Amino acid sequence: MLYIEKGGFLPLLADEEWAERHDCAILTSQGMATRAARDLLDLLGDSEEELEFFCIHDSDGPGTIIHQALVEGTK
Repeated sequence: MLYIEKGGFLPLLADEEWAERHDCAILTSQGMATRAARDLLDLLGDSEEELEFFCIHDSDGPGTIIHQALVEGTK
């Protein structure tokens, strides 16, 4: 699972078929993850299959808080 805090990257990755080539789901949101995004991560985390999670965020204060909120706010 790849979470990207910027919505504009999704069309670029889709054009390159990045998700298909890397067998990776992509989840995007503007800034802080919505409750729906965190709920989706929790549902995926409840499955028997191991989930590897990556987060692309700005390297500023708010960006690190976004990553921290995802890690601490989801299973």
